[in-house]
Amino acid sequence: MHDFTEYDKVFTLLDYCYRICEEDALGALLGMMDRELFEGDMPADAAEYNDFMRIYKGKSTRETAIDFLVWHMEEFDFPLLESVNILREMEDGEVRAILEKSLNL
Repeated sequence: MHDFTEYDKVFTLLDYCYRICEEDALGALLGMMDRELFEGDMPADAAEYNDFMRIYKGKSTRETAIDFLVWHMEEFDFPLLESVNILREMEDGEVRAILEKSLNL
């Protein structure tokens, strides 16, 4: 059994960014990360969870989200700079409010 707590937080934060900037590459990434597209717990692309776990390493949700996007930019040449900048400009309180509202934390 996998613990998706932090993964789901990052997904929620990235989904919030997508609603602001609508970057096509971020939409594609969210589709690969989505755990609700198919039956079972794993994301549509199970490799995304493994990639996420390599990057996570106990960092904050915002730091993990930024590092995850930067990794996709470097590894796959995904154009995600607008989303990275949105995340970098967020205050901790804003991140908390987004997660509390979306995930009922």
